[in-house]
Amino acid sequence: MCSMMNLKNSKWLLLPVCLFVGLALLITFVSISQNYLSEYLVRNSKTHLGQKIDPEKLSRLLNATEIAASPSPSLLVFWSVTCSPCLEKLKKLQDQSLSNYRIIPINTDPENLIEPAQKILLTHLPNQPFYHDSQKTLVTELEINYLPTNIYLSVDGTIEKIEIGEK
Repeated sequence: MCSMMNLKNSKWLLLPVCLFVGLALLITFVSISQNYLSEYLVRNSKTHLGQKIDPEKLSRLLNATEIAASPSPSLLVFWSVTCSPCLEKLKKLQDQSLSNYRIIPINTDPENLIEPAQKILLTHLPNQPFYHDSQKTLVTELEINYLPTNIYLSVDGTIEKIEIGEK
């Protein structure tokens, strides 16, 4: 009888051990996957450094004549309503010292989320116009696969720096 009880108890002890090992393996897999994704995104973004974005084309795509009318260093901020790191980054833009840059927040949401996106932008960056990449043209051309993404442009439209993620 005694040996039978020990066998039953050992099964119950094995369950938490298996759950713990499984959880540890899952966490390791997720961590490795995130590191790989991060390295891929950074490597991919470097291919666009030095590339020029024509201010006229940017104005046309975003339906914003003011972009081409007054060339200045710009910060393209690609964001979405459904991306909480994007919303945090929008909040932080107000506090950052970016006086040299014209901030151009570019929403990437589908048409049905434009109204909530406009409200969010008004809350976080009240003095910024709302820009929307409705056809995903910029997102596709610049191979933006992760949000938030910030792209720093010089006066002539040359990509100087790209930030991907929550940095």
